Amino acid sequence: MNTNRDEQVRQRAYRIWEAEGRPDGMEADHWARAERELAAEEADAAPGQAPRRRPTSKASEPAVGVVADVPVRKKAPSSGPKAAAPRKKKV
Repeated sequence: MNTNRDEQVRQRAYRIWEAEGRPDGMEADHWARAERELAAEEADAAPGQAPRRRPTSKASEPAVGVVADVPVRKKAPSSGPKAAAPRKKKV
């Protein structure tokens, strides 16, 4: 294998490892994934162009600090005018 290629794979595997929270015992998986990602990028690149970067999967890079634009419903207060009245027993 090419020394430059090894370095690219090493750096990619390191980024994957960091993105997954630096788990122990996943070196081979991260290395294999890095090789697959680089191979896919090289296959997608047209001759004479630099390989384009593919977005990584959400599972590999947790979205830290990202919040979707979804309205959040606030919990109703437990007391006050909007509080539910207690139910009466049926006799």
